[in-house]
Amino acid sequence: MDREKRSYRWIWWLLLILLVALGTWRIFFRPASQPPVSVAEIRSREGVPVTVHDVAPSRWEHWITFFGKTKAVSEAQVAAERQEYVSSVAVDVGDSVKTGQALA
Repeated sequence: MDREKRSYRWIWWLLLILLVALGTWRIFFRPASQPPVSVAEIRSREGVPVTVHDVAPSRWEHWITFFGKTKAVSEAQVAAERQEYVSSVAVDVGDSVKTGQALA
């Protein structure tokens, strides 16, 4: 029983030493950070990235056909407040009319 505790104790100590070593290495040996470069500076050095494609005529060969029914989301009933009838029509189809002229 005592021997098992000692072996676990050595594992914990080894883990602690590895963590301390890793932390020390990250603090002292990490690369120096450079200030961020602006977009304008990158464009002046490298230019604006452009992708060029050659355009060629071709046939459209991707057609998809769907069948179905459509239905309106909402419907409205429109009616006049009074029931009236057209007694005469004063013009025919194709006749010229002027502003303010009565049509019926």
